[in-house]
Amino acid sequence: MKPCLRIFGIWLGILMMVAPVVGTAAPEFKLSMTSHYMDKHIVVQQAFLPWAKEIGEATGGRVEINYFNPNTLNPEPETYAATVKGTVDIGGNGLNRPTGKFPLSTVMDLPMMAKSATAAGLSSWELYNTFPAIRDELKDVKVLFEWAGVLLELHTTKPVKSLEELKGMKIIAWSSLWLEMLKHLGASPIQVTAGDAYMALQKGMADGVLVGIANVRPTKIYEACKYTTIIDLGTGSFWAAMNLDRWNSLPGDIREIIERKSGEAMVRRSGKVLDESVKRDIDWLKKNGHTFIELPKEELERWVKAVQPMHGDWIKQMKDKGLPQVDEIHEAAVAIGRKHSDAESDK
Repeated sequence: MKPCLRIFGIWLGILMMVAPVVGTAAPEFKLSMTSHYMDKHIVVQQAFLPWAKEIGEATGGRVEINYFNPNTLNPEPETYAATVKGTVDIGGNGLNRPTGKFPLSTVMDLPMMAKSATAAGLSSWELYNTFPAIRDELKDVKVLFEWAGVLLELHTTKPVKSLEELKGMKIIAWSSLWLEMLKHLGASPIQVTAGDAYMALQKGMADGVLVGIANVRPTKIYEACKYTTIIDLGTGSFWAAMNLDRWNSLPGDIREIIERKSGEAMVRRSGKVLDESVKRDIDWLKKNGHTFIELPKEELERWVKAVQPMHGDWIKQMKDKGLPQVDEIHEAAVAIGRKHSDAESDK
């Protein structure tokens, strides 16, 4: 064999031995992540997993984030406590779970605060970064980003075009706040879990359900409820955070990458995923004979006025708890919600 070919063969052999080692090098930092979403949920598939992949790539493979389904690493309602304890490295859940844990943080969950999931999420994130009292509620974790769910709409077995038609109807909700909203609107609220809502509707135990459009197809609610009244009643705010000790143990360059990939970028990504899914679901429902009802401006204003007392109730409850800057936070939340709603609607 010629010398040049022999040298080439030696180098080729070395590369073949080294390549598998480089390609399969174990990540330096393996991080577990969980939330209230199953791994097939659109937010996990189109927001959380791409985010995790981008962090892995940006750190040169040093970080690997693995997603676990709810109730795998910890009981789902205890996700925040599990994140604080370190049972899970990165957790995510509603700011209303556990109930009363983050009172000021849930201001964006009040009725009629934003016009899209993106606007609500951006508003919640801006409030978190503006008010120390809100940040203090989550001081035991490293908050990476927040987001908001799709807007609540009224799905019924018969058309509802006015408060008079809604009055006395048995409407399902699975949140204490949503139940309160329904009471103010004159409905007869029924607390039923998400998993049992379809059966309750099929058996005639209820006349409708208050839930985001994104939940209508997966739960088969559309089979029982052929009508949706668009009211954009409210939404739910969510947190995503890392165990504080785990965060502090990461090298500075990795922390910088995670922060750069998180924050507002993830707020927008999660919101966009949800808002676009609603548009697709509306198209699908319409093609399958579903009827959407848009209330006239004057009628919608009556619905807004009906739930308005909940804002005053929230302010009183927060003050009774002795919490700081309640009026200022509420006033800012209303203004910020309007600002982001207007900005998103102009796009």
